[in-house]
Amino acid sequence: FQDKRLSYILTCFHIIEDVDDLPDSIYVNGIPATIVCTGKNHGIDLAVLKIDGLLDKRPLKLSSHIDDSKNFLISGFYSFSRKTNPLLRELKGNLGQKVQFISNDKEAFVNAWDLNIEGKYKLEPGYSGSPVIDEISKHVIGVVSCRIGLGNEGIAISIDALENIWKDVPPELINRCSTKTDSTRPLPSYILKKIERLKEDIERNDSRISDLKVFINLISDEIDENIDNLIRVHSLKKKLARYENEKNDYLSNRILLLIHLG
Repeated sequence: FQDKRLSYILTCFHIIEDVDDLPDSIYVNGIPATIVCTGKNHGIDLAVLKIDGLLDKRPLKLSSHIDDSKNFLISGFYSFSRKTNPLLRELKGNLGQKVQFISNDKEAFVNAWDLNIEGKYKLEPGYSGSPVIDEISKHVIGVVSCRIGLGNEGIAISIDALENIWKDVPPELINRCSTKTDSTRPLPSYILKKIERLKEDIERNDSRISDLKVFINLISDEIDENIDNLIRVHSLKKKLARYENEKNDYLSNRILLLIHLG
């Protein structure tokens, strides 16, 4: 979405959550970005950024309408190898079951989609925040939130959820078939009990993520201190990669826990 001066970028909250010293460390194409809103307080893995520029780029249209074929395209970057820059690759697939998870305030069911990836290439770490584009209309219908297993499947947050975090979303931004959904139905007691159990799991999960971030920073400092000791550096880098992979697993697990609330 663009106006006369600004461009707005839709992405995942867990991506910008990992950036230190928010919001001064967020850049889009080398341009400083400002956070408009996030789904942090709602348990929704979405965020909206704005930047002063990129007006030469054609914005993608958003839509809550899904074509009957449910075929989609995903275009995103992932780390191909440690020695090269991230690789941009297009994936194809089809939408599976529509699923729902419950917002942290217990007031809304938030729509999401199962993603079934087709072909040789799969979802890789780094695809989070990539647009899920309807193959027919070329409109964005969701945002990749996490992958499942080896990347044959994943979860995308539906564009519908944007209105849960951005109360001042421009009305012309999302193309709809209907205006409102039944997203504010009262929740039964068994769902509320499930929420409490899963919130405890999320707290334990987040505690482990915080610990791992500390370990990663300590190891990075130790690598710098032992830069001339190749054997020690090699050992530390292996440990660093293990902690980073574990942290990414916990981040993905956090999102799945929220989705399972539905």
